[in-house]
Amino acid sequence: GIEVKFVAHVHRSTASEWLSERTIKERYDTKWGSIELVRAAIALARAAVRDATFDAQYVAFASETCLPIATPGRVAAELFASSEAASWIAATDGPNNGYSKKQQFEPCEFPVVWKADQWLLLSKAHVRLALRADDEARSRMRLDKLADEPLWRLFSRSTAADELYFPSLLALCGELPADASGGRVASRRLTWTDWSSGPKSPTTHATLTPDILHAATSQGCLFARKFAPGAVDDADSWQALLSGRTLSPSTRPSDLPPRATKRLRTEEEDDESKLRTEEEEEDDDDDKSRLLAAPSDDPAVAAPPSPSA
Repeated sequence: GIEVKFVAHVHRSTASEWLSERTIKERYDTKWGSIELVRAAIALARAAVRDATFDAQYVAFASETCLPIATPGRVAAELFASSEAASWIAATDGPNNGYSKKQQFEPCEFPVVWKADQWLLLSKAHVRLALRADDEARSRMRLDKLADEPLWRLFSRSTAADELYFPSLLALCGELPADASGGRVASRRLTWTDWSSGPKSPTTHATLTPDILHAATSQGCLFARKFAPGAVDDADSWQALLSGRTLSPSTRPSDLPPRATKRLRTEEEDDESKLRTEEEEEDDDDDKSRLLAAPSDDPAVAAPPSPSA
């Protein structure tokens, strides 16, 4: 079983009491492609590992458009089967097209540059390693009587800072590539995304359907995106879908969208997606929520996360 705690960043005010109770004090204007996405992620990671009331073994980055697509039992089996925690980072150390080279890798002023999905899973050890690297860099700068410059500033000119920051820091510390990490990094994706509608922006689904669930779980992912509000009716619907059960007609949504064949994005599509404009992505990934998971005392019992999360 697992215990889950939510820590959220919201750059706008929210009327949700549930969300307000879990929101960090820091607030950043998290627009697409902005360095503020990185700053929000760093703040959330710090809040995760510094919570003395909760021993978070992993930090999973997710947006408000993500849905969990794995049962708690499967999550526990995936994350805690081994004695050593492994971060999930499907990363690359080079651009695969001209746009990626000119707008993402070359503007980055970091000594090594690696790229992965923004929505990744970090072990507690890797979160602390990345945060310590930033703290030590700032400390050295102060000793050298230089400006107190955090490492995130070195990524500020890249249009993919949110996808570069953590992989690059871990690579600098010798944790990437994955096959050189001693099992501390698994080269796999945490979150499945549907790019079948085109490379500029991922498809937003109105409902979590069996087709989507199959496409995502067949790739070993624990989350899927993007989903509109109300994509899952309630906890019973979510549990039934994940367990393969069929709800009675009175409890099933009547306006399911047509099913479509889904495909994973290629790395080239991933890079081409950066060509989308801020107008197209104005509401995409604005509010960044984070999921923290730690093993419970009873591995045989698990409760599903609240669908309101």
